[in-house]
Amino acid sequence: SSDCEMIANYRVPAELSAVDSTYDGKSIVLGTVDGCVSVLAIADPQKLEMKEYLRTLPSRDETVFICKQIFSFLGRPKGTRKNKSP
Repeated sequence: SSDCEMIANYRVPAELSAVDSTYDGKSIVLGTVDGCVSVLAIADPQKLEMKEYLRTLPSRDETVFICKQIFSFLGRPKGTRKNKSP
């Protein structure tokens, strides 16, 4: 976080070989000796804009992704849906 307080504890699956941050400072990228790359969002609970940023990220849970797609489709104004019911 901006005040240098620890906000999370993450254990890498193998020996860490590289660390970098994204240009916007919202994520860090970790590389390990086994060839894996992880991108972690920095979810600072003190920053209100981070809640919105996290909300826009894709979910790894397929059921959440499918529900978001359904709600996105159902939430469209009338006349803009691709498949109209008769």
